[in-house]
Amino acid sequence: FNAAENSMASFKKWRVEGARLEKASILGRKRRSTD
Repeated sequence: FNAAENSMASFKKWRVEGARLEKASILGRKRRSTD
């Protein structure tokens, strides 16, 4: 029970960080193409 909760928390954290990195890379690409 506790292990499942821990894995779910780490999965959510991984998803949030992954989305942030993806957004940053997309913004960076747009910024480079406009410059």
